Amino acid sequence: MNNSVITRMPWSSKEIRTFFSCYELYQNDFNSYTCHLNRTYSQIKGFFHNWLKQQPEEIRQQYQIGKRGGKHLAFRNYQEQNHKIADQLFLLLQQQALI
Repeated sequence: MNNSVITRMPWSSKEIRTFFSCYELYQNDFNSYTCHLNRTYSQIKGFFHNWLKQQPEEIRQQYQIGKRGGKHLAFRNYQEQNHKIADQLFLLLQQQALI
């Protein structure tokens, strides 16, 4: 992924701080299915998907998330993929000194 695309993210400093705090909660409580985690998970997913919509097609294709298989398996795969995406997005933001 091209790091320069991160600099075009139209996030305010408040949004970046929110992402960072959500990311920390998400990392610390990934295997828990509390309402709090669900909100955190949705927040990270929302940040990422809003960012992804603005990227060129070749970047979007790298992050296609499959939902095939049984319901539980599909959810688990989706959750694990989003966890990796959150890690990747956090590292890119950190590299650009946005956090």
